[in-house]
Amino acid sequence: MTDRLAYLNFVQGSLASSLAAKLESARAPLKALRDAETGLQPRRNIRAGIQTQIGRFEHESQKANDRRVADLREQLRKAELEDQQQEREIELLKRKAIRESEQIKWDAIREVGYCLPIIYRIWPN
Repeated sequence: MTDRLAYLNFVQGSLASSLAAKLESARAPLKALRDAETGLQPRRNIRAGIQTQIGRFEHESQKANDRRVADLREQLRKAELEDQQQEREIELLKRKAIRESEQIKWDAIREVGYCLPIIYRIWPN
């Protein structure tokens, strides 16, 4: 009886360890996404700053600011064009990372679900 209990505890612990390792690996695609977005964040901040300046100058609505607003809109357009490819890549990476992460996670959970009935057959009713 104690041998079965020891074996059951061993197998259950091994399965829990395997699940933990696989769930940890499921985080890797999301970490890559985070790193990619962190690399793009300074460019996003620049664009947001330009938009804030445009809003401030438009709110003041002075004729002298018309030229400045036009220059800022041009800068914003150029910055958006420069970053457009990276933004598209981030969106694709986001979809891919979520899909991969969820696939790894559910595969690990499915494996546990498959193994648990086998483990509990060892234990007498």
